[in-house]
Amino acid sequence: MRHFDLTSHIGRLREIGETVDSSWKETTEFWNDSNSEQFEKEHLQPFFLELKNALLVMQHISDMTRHAQRECLPDQERDYV
Repeated sequence: MRHFDLTSHIGRLREIGETVDSSWKETTEFWNDSNSEQFEKEHLQPFFLELKNALLVMQHISDMTRHAQRECLPDQERDYV
């Protein structure tokens, strides 16, 4: 049976979020005015909130799927997964 695993995708999304955050911190060293504050408020804060929510949902789906896959195994195989 092929296993469904979101772990690598979750990790990649976390990396992307960290990259965006790091890049934004670098950017604000040079762009720090009312426009940058507005950009952060209108675009980045919602992005990070949605990213956090997506990661939580993906982790939950991953956990549920892993559990379901384990439950579908024959009894003798469950102890090794």
